Amino acid sequence: MKVVEIFQSIDGEANRAGFITNFIRLSECNLRCSYCDTCYAQNESDGVEMNVNEILNKLDFNIKNVTLTGGEPLLHKENASCLLKKLIENGFNVSVETNGSINIKEYIEEFPTVSYIVDYKSPSSNMENKMILENFEVVRNIDCVKFVVSNLEDLKTMEKVYKEKNLEDRNINVFVSAVFNEINLEDIVNYLKLRKLNGIRLQLQMHKIIWNPMKKGV
Repeated sequence: MKVVEIFQSIDGEANRAGFITNFIRLSECNLRCSYCDTCYAQNESDGVEMNVNEILNKLDFNIKNVTLTGGEPLLHKENASCLLKKLIENGFNVSVETNGSINIKEYIEEFPTVSYIVDYKSPSSNMENKMILENFEVVRNIDCVKFVVSNLEDLKTMEKVYKEKNLEDRNINVFVSAVFNEINLEDIVNYLKLRKLNGIRLQLQMHKIIWNPMKKGV
């Protein structure tokens, strides 16, 4: 499989924010979001071919968390399944960041201990029509749903999906994150307060605060 980078840092988002983590970034994505911050991993040619053992050799086994990201790490099921199986066998706590356009139901069934962080692509991404709505019906309370927003329309869409999929009633972890430098964080907080969206948590991308927002490998 094609790997863009493997590194150790803190997890910057979702449930594990702030915890030290091994990151594995696979190349190639089936979406082209307007606000993509990992354009360097969009194409298959962006990565270097590595087998599972080579990937494992780059991990710090004393750091028990692994986040598999991309690109879109679930784009090629054979590669994803092989890697997930080996990570679990080696005792890692695994989470997968996926873009919402890949059906995760079969992954949940095959790898039930893995936590899936599922994006819902907002209208401003220009990729909302690629979302598989079933994903937001099968997520569990060990998984997360993430909305990335850049304007009021995105916030309204977030609220609509949140309510239609009963995410609060099902006790699903839901996060809202701002497109970097596109929306005032106060506007997000005020919207959450106004609409009484008690089950949605604002998250800040820690890695973009600690380091230069354009810095890779952090």
